[in-house]
Amino acid sequence: AVHAAFVVPQAEACGPRSGSLLRLPELPIVVVHMAPEWGRQTVLVRLLNASDRPQAGVIGPGLLRIAQAAKTDFFGAGDEPLPLADGCVKVDLEPRRTVQVRVRLER
Repeated sequence: AVHAAFVVPQAEACGPRSGSLLRLPELPIVVVHMAPEWGRQTVLVRLLNASDRPQAGVIGPGLLRIAQAAKTDFFGAGDEPLPLADGCVKVDLEPRRTVQVRVRLER
């Protein structure tokens, strides 16, 4: 049983019942980590190219829309802007390497 304090009355519920927040790349690119940056309207997404060849991955909108994207280092420092095309950001990954992307979401 679910405690009544955690149940949202149907009349007050909003948004779709299911969906993906963002569309993320598929294998051989692996999403290693994804975390919000609290108070910043951004999400850090760490990707790994698990193949022996260069790959391009696309992060696209789902329930959330992308306003901007930038490559960062492992700790989230630095911002190398990445272009958006149709609300999607393309990320090039070298073989067996990781890339971290800061995705700024529309309000």
